Amino acid sequence: MHMRSTPLTQHIVSKSILAVIIGTGFGMLLSGCENNDSASEGVADESTSSNTAGSPSEVSNSAPVPTLPPIRITPGVLNWGDVLPGATSDGSVALTNLGTAPLKILTVQPGCKCTTTNGLDGVVIGPGESRDLVASLDAQSSPGTRNVQIKVLVAGYSKPLEINGTAIITHPVRVRPTYINAVDETKSTGTLMLSSGDQIPFEVLSVDGKPPRFLRKEMAQKRSTSHMLSYDINDHLEPDGRYRRWVVVETDHPTSPLVEVLLRHRNTSLDVNPGFKHSAYHFNLGRLQPGTSTELTHVSREGTSTGPIGMIIAEQDGVDIEILSQEVDEESDDLSTKFRVNISPDMPEGFFYFPIRIYAANNVDVTLPGFVSIRPEPQADRSPEEQTAKPIQR
Repeated sequence: MHMRSTPLTQHIVSKSILAVIIGTGFGMLLSGCENNDSASEGVADESTSSNTAGSPSEVSNSAPVPTLPPIRITPGVLNWGDVLPGATSDGSVALTNLGTAPLKILTVQPGCKCTTTNGLDGVVIGPGESRDLVASLDAQSSPGTRNVQIKVLVAGYSKPLEINGTAIITHPVRVRPTYINAVDETKSTGTLMLSSGDQIPFEVLSVDGKPPRFLRKEMAQKRSTSHMLSYDINDHLEPDGRYRRWVVVETDHPTSPLVEVLLRHRNTSLDVNPGFKHSAYHFNLGRLQPGTSTELTHVSREGTSTGPIGMIIAEQDGVDIEILSQEVDEESDDLSTKFRVNISPDMPEGFFYFPIRIYAANNVDVTLPGFVSIRPEPQADRSPEEQTAKPIQR
């Protein structure tokens, strides 16, 4: 297999570390992404506030009160809804001052690098007034649920306001359950329900390259907006005795060719280096045709420590990966590597699951699973069966 990489278009820049200490009662705001579906009420009792009406400067200089600020969050949870893997989606909540004095926002701190907010730092909300807090979510590359928390520190209050946010990261073809739980070895079989979020009917072509097992035999080789499949994890056992990390459903849906389902089992662990972290531990290359190419981006963490990516090698005949450019985000220290996947004109049709090796400049490397569907372009004029479905945000 031919391997090559292009020179970097930008130098890796050292990250600046900025420590900001705000008050003695604030503590550490950064809490990370959480899988917590419970939502904070977000409203403090007005009787706990001893502030009286005054100027913003008077509010910010008052002694901190050990309670939540009298702010109502509407709606109670910031819900981004359905978001495509790797996409960015905006959501918002309104912050309403229920008190009798102006409230000054000192800082807004998302608890996850995946979330950014609009500039509300220093904004004063008058009594009875509202301001929108807009947050952008950068969805992970893998389907699943994303729960985050955003904290808002208000002058005069030692307890930060906590805003819970949630999103469902999903392809247009959704899978329920979102992962296969085979940690208990007695649960080696089960069912998967696939449904079309955009109501475009689709056909299931394969599961990890093998014929799918339909619960309803009459649905085999037919297009529908939903399918029920059965699975046995032993169908996904590798020659080394371990199970594949991902069970991949191949479809002819126009925009959802490969739907990966995480397989949780004690023998599905990846051989990863703790010093070489990534935003996603797999490569979903989608649907391609022989002789074509596509450009994608892979994000690795702590870019100033690992240095630039030297090579990305696909251990699959007919698949060549070429590095195009790399860039480090000075705030997050994430290294974004843009690369091109080239498919040989002689690549046969079918589904392919193979290792992809990534080599970094500090002599660390990692092997991650990659998968691609080599199929003709699907029918372009296929229309939804009904128009009532909620569209996926892009």
